[in-house]
Amino acid sequence: MIAASIVGLLLVGIGVMNMGGGDSTAADSPQPPSAIADPAPATGGTPTLPPVETVANPTPQTGGNGRAQPATGAAGSPEPEPVDPEPAAAVAAADPPARGSAPPPATNTQPVTGAAATPQSINPTPPPAAAPPPTPGEVRIALPSTAMAVGGTQDASVQVFTTAGARMTSGFNLGWRSTDTGVLAVDTRGGVRASGPGTAWVVASAGSARDSVLVSVAAVVAAVEIAESDVSLEVGGSRALSAAAMDSNGTRLQRDIRWTSSDPAVVSVDASSGRVTAGSAGRAQVTASADGVSDAVTVSVAAPGPALPPAEAAQGAIASYVATLAGGDEDAVRRLWGSGDQDGLEEVLDLMGERGFSATLRTVGDPAEQGGAAVVPFSVQAAYRNFAGAERRSTLNFVARFERSGSAWNLVTAVVQ
Repeated sequence: MIAASIVGLLLVGIGVMNMGGGDSTAADSPQPPSAIADPAPATGGTPTLPPVETVANPTPQTGGNGRAQPATGAAGSPEPEPVDPEPAAAVAAADPPARGSAPPPATNTQPVTGAAATPQSINPTPPPAAAPPPTPGEVRIALPSTAMAVGGTQDASVQVFTTAGARMTSGFNLGWRSTDTGVLAVDTRGGVRASGPGTAWVVASAGSARDSVLVSVAAVVAAVEIAESDVSLEVGGSRALSAAAMDSNGTRLQRDIRWTSSDPAVVSVDASSGRVTAGSAGRAQVTASADGVSDAVTVSVAAPGPALPPAEAAQGAIASYVATLAGGDEDAVRRLWGSGDQDGLEEVLDLMGERGFSATLRTVGDPAEQGGAAVVPFSVQAAYRNFAGAERRSTLNFVARFERSGSAWNLVTAVVQ
């Protein structure tokens, strides 16, 4: 009995050795044993050993994966493979894939909970929010000068910066204005014009940021104008001249006018009042100046003429006046009356209003000097009709005053004595 067991073990060992040849991986992995018929039970006496099966090719057949194929029976069909007692995970761990082959797919061993497996959704990261546009935080004005003269112009420039201090060149609306348009006018491009004397602020704004610069405007003399022109005098004669200083807008300025003469021997002039005096025959330029601006007039001086007007000249001027009186020109009578006795003026005007009024020159006296002028008496006979139609006559005694301008004598007043 003992000998039969030993023989069976030897046969099993020979079968195992035949299957373990070749690939070392197959030898290391547990393989299913070959099917061997159990020995027949002994019927008595000496036990008989079963015949030993001779294997023609002891090398085990391997598949493409390098594992041994199961042995086939006599009919060529594979013998049933016994159930591998080891779990699949253990076999996979003990039998790694052959070198160069792709690894098996990973197996998710996580348990599935719930009635149905729900795929996990991955929320994409939202893009970062767009940065807000920069806003103006500071405005800086640059002006060539903060002092201007009336009529002057200049251009202001500006720089705009963000709240972070970066310079901006776009993305904002720039506005310009003046706090007093009567002093400064500012256009939409920053052009500044001084329109009047005083002070005003130039203001530039961008968004809520702004800057301002104070500008002073001075009234500057743009022109000096002498009122008189073509002045003529005789030697010894004098006359007061007048002049005014004005800005570029034509506004009269309070300035001291200084007077000078190009030839004081011909015409002298008072430096502050502008009164000129003729010293000798000739011509001279008289100049009025203020703040470096000036105007000039020519003064002509003639040799001295007669001290009194010629009788013929005086009589002709008086005759013209009497014709004006007879023609009823009340305006001319009032103008030549001047500041004389107003009662006498009203008497003459009443006569001129009577029916059939007429005036006739009767006599002309000799000229006489009076305070640098000449006076000439003359009489006029006035005729008219009263309310009853009767003719009435009266004599009016006048005094004519003549003043000389150069060599000419002019009638300036005629009043009743």
